[in-house]
Amino acid sequence: MKNITEAPRFKTVMADGVEYLEIAGLLVCKTDLVVPSEHVDGEFVHTDPEHPEYGQYFSLDAGVIHARYQGLAVPTPDEWADILATINPEIGPKGGWQDDVSVRETLGLKLAGLRYYSPAGFYNQGTHGNYWASSPTGTHGYLVYLSATQALPASNANRANGFSVRCLKK
Repeated sequence: MKNITEAPRFKTVMADGVEYLEIAGLLVCKTDLVVPSEHVDGEFVHTDPEHPEYGQYFSLDAGVIHARYQGLAVPTPDEWADILATINPEIGPKGGWQDDVSVRETLGLKLAGLRYYSPAGFYNQGTHGNYWASSPTGTHGYLVYLSATQALPASNANRANGFSVRCLKK
């Protein structure tokens, strides 16, 4: 598989004071979901005080709810697949790890790691990124998993884990 190292260019759109990228007919936020500090409860929404640059970590359900409060939506697995395939047509929706930097670079996705629910702690910060998809499957949810040089377009993990959330304008 070809490793695309130059991120394609997509149209930037401003709406309601928020900057989006227009990709695959969707408006993708250029930044991760952030909620006011009073909503960072340590149970469903977390921050790592030692690494605030990685932003906030959400359980799947908290990410979906907080996105809705802001008039946004968490991408479904199919929407994530469309976004990734539009950025890099060689990324298949169901494949394993695939060489790619264009997705992370185009969307500005952080390698924030995760907040594991049990035992509680932060892991893989600076080496991997995890972004929720909105569709749960039992106690698990789908996600896009990234490293510095690869993308795993369809993975799943326990919904209680804390991952980053990138939203769509609905």
